[in-house]
Amino acid sequence: MEHKENKREKAKMSVPLRITLFYVFFGALCVLFFDRILIAFVSDLELCARIAIYKGWTFIAITGVLLYWLIHRSMQEQARIAETLRMSEKKFRTLLNRATDAIFVSDMDSHLIDVNKEACMSLGYSREELLQMTVADVDPKFSLAADIKNLWDKLSFDHTVMIESMHRRKDGSLFPVEIHIGKLEIDGRPLILGIARNISERRQSEQAMEQSAMEWAAAMDASDDAICLLDRKRHLVRANKTFYRLTGSTPGKAVGRHITETMHLPGKIEPCPVCLARRRCVTPLSPWRRISLITLLAGRLR
Repeated sequence: MEHKENKREKAKMSVPLRITLFYVFFGALCVLFFDRILIAFVSDLELCARIAIYKGWTFIAITGVLLYWLIHRSMQEQARIAETLRMSEKKFRTLLNRATDAIFVSDMDSHLIDVNKEACMSLGYSREELLQMTVADVDPKFSLAADIKNLWDKLSFDHTVMIESMHRRKDGSLFPVEIHIGKLEIDGRPLILGIARNISERRQSEQAMEQSAMEWAAAMDASDDAICLLDRKRHLVRANKTFYRLTGSTPGKAVGRHITETMHLPGKIEPCPVCLARRRCVTPLSPWRRISLITLLAGRLR
């Protein structure tokens, strides 16, 4: 397909060349032989001079028309190419600015050469201001000397790298970002493409979950009852300190093992308190219904 397109382009380009060569060839023949042929057939010198003048003006007129056509054709082709490039750039810019992630394009020296609308909004800079900055001005963790050598040189056109870093807004405030970095080539020039996503909400959610887990663990450990968390196969997921103290076990030994291996004494046949409690009250935690929580009175484990 590409070969056919190249042949078609060559054919289009050769039309003006063929016309020009055809005109030069016949023009040269006319200059070399027209006067000789004219003198051979016309003996009146005044008529020969008049015909020569007409010939000259005709040559000038044909040359002018040909030049006009070639220049007009060339200008039309240039205008078509310019319009195609303009529309292509407009579509690219529209897609770039509609992206929900901040997009940065830099050269191999880390100078920013293009950014999208989200990058400007997330940092509080105008596009013109950002294009006067480097990656290090946006990312305080980025070192121009070290990271250009250690990170830029490791990038390839087929492989991207994901890192977590911080971006600095115009007002000096920082926010965490997840950045996908890749290498691309435009017009034979290698460039660095960075796509940054603000992960502030994700970090806040993670911190809230960690805080909730810590509070839940503290509440479990504060209870005088032995509390354990089992999956549907009755393997121990976690338990509080009272459980480990009363059973004489440790998290390293008990977590992941079947509850009977911790609760049942060797050689004991009758159901243990866990079995009895489970039969009477099993509380699946919806919507997953995979984990059961069993609370045992400390006195029943003794």
